[in-house]
Amino acid sequence: LQAMDSPYADYRNKALTLAKGIEGKKATWRWIEKCKTTAPEVKAEILAFLGNRGDAIALPTLLEALNDADPNVKMAAVEASFRLGGLESVPFYSDLLRTEDQAVIDKVKETLLQVSGDYLLTTISYILPTVSSPGKVALLDIIGERKADLFYADVYDYTGDENSTIRMAAIRALRNVAGPDSMGDLIRLLEKSSGNEANATEKAIGAVIS
Repeated sequence: LQAMDSPYADYRNKALTLAKGIEGKKATWRWIEKCKTTAPEVKAEILAFLGNRGDAIALPTLLEALNDADPNVKMAAVEASFRLGGLESVPFYSDLLRTEDQAVIDKVKETLLQVSGDYLLTTISYILPTVSSPGKVALLDIIGERKADLFYADVYDYTGDENSTIRMAAIRALRNVAGPDSMGDLIRLLEKSSGNEANATEKAIGAVIS
């Protein structure tokens, strides 16, 4: 534990590697307590360690760290909490999608894409209207990657958003969620689009035709 006070990352990482061989909840609690009193860089390292350790008593600490002021700590907490808690941790990521910090948003997106089945899509349906602009883009990207055609109406609505980045994300998603019945909507969207948005709409139309 004292090694984590070192200013040298290599030395700290070596200590964490050695600590993996020390089993038991008592040892986990000591790392949890250490995590609360360290600088952000070190805290992020300990969070990653706790996520890999596999001891469920650390999960509340990992979830609490999602609210940390430091973006790197937040990102470490996302990865570690999902590794340790899986689906149990997913609802706690909603607030992070309300931030404007793109790095944090990207980490949440990367993590959410690891969630299988319909659970993720059900969660998205609740939080999509409430998240930040970067958060909406991330969720629209996920909808598109999952080919979640049940979200077609929601996605199409965002093609009229005042934010051009959100509009573009929605049009990209249409390529994977639109079907033959959507052709009329796509033609109307193409008629009022220009530039990159028109090109993306043409690709969506081409995907439906093919």
